[in-house]
Amino acid sequence: MFALPSPIRYTPWLKGQYDVAPNLKLLGDEKAFEFDTLWPRIRENKERLVLGRVLRSELDEATAEATVVALAQRLVREWPEFFILGEVIECRLTGERVPLRAEGLDLLATNLPCDLAIVKQAEGRDWTAYLHVSQPSHWRPEEKIGQPFVATHAPIPHFEKVNAAAPKLIDAMISRGPWVRFVWGFETDTELDHHPDRAPGRSFNTKPFVVRTERQVLLPLPEHGASIFLIGVGFVDGHEVLADDALWRPLKAALLGMSPQARDYKGVAEEFEGLLAQFQG
Repeated sequence: MFALPSPIRYTPWLKGQYDVAPNLKLLGDEKAFEFDTLWPRIRENKERLVLGRVLRSELDEATAEATVVALAQRLVREWPEFFILGEVIECRLTGERVPLRAEGLDLLATNLPCDLAIVKQAEGRDWTAYLHVSQPSHWRPEEKIGQPFVATHAPIPHFEKVNAAAPKLIDAMISRGPWVRFVWGFETDTELDHHPDRAPGRSFNTKPFVVRTERQVLLPLPEHGASIFLIGVGFVDGHEVLADDALWRPLKAALLGMSPQARDYKGVAEEFEGLLAQFQG
């Protein structure tokens, strides 16, 4: 058995405001991949849901192979105790050996502690070329594959300014970085898979809230007009939040600052008063 660290607790709501801005920050010396005690659940979830459900749209072999090589090199650099790189990359956590070729992409993705997407740009357009997603947050991967950035984010309220800047944002994703950004929302469970067809639903009137966080890392592949998109999920227990003024006060402010459209999109509109009451109990 390998010793895995506890998950890092992220609190991206501390500015006390909910917004949909990209808020890209350079990754710097931080790890792109975070293996922690959630890994066994993540791996089980991947094996249960992803097999046979990997999505592709105009993903060329060269980009797929470059993605495998880039991910393998970073995995070995960040987690040498878990990965060995030679003619293949071997994951010591699973015992699986992945070829450093395009056909190894799906298998390598099942050895990552996060979901994986590839965004491509060519001939004046952009699209989501690859999705290996087992822990979506209330969205359908099957509706996003092959779609451009603007269409992918169309359901998000107040996203107009970001869409207007989409060409510059996509250029930054592909040609600069690596970047990291966070999103967050309220849940009442810690299930990883929140596909709309399988999510258990929120019950703020009867259950304590949990903050679900997403740490999104963007790795550039400029020579292939592509960006690798990593999506890692984490949780912060509501009891832990409510026990700390520095956590619950900005979270409550962000909740109260949501527009009706944002509340509906984030799934808190129906039992909003029940959620708000948890901050006043």
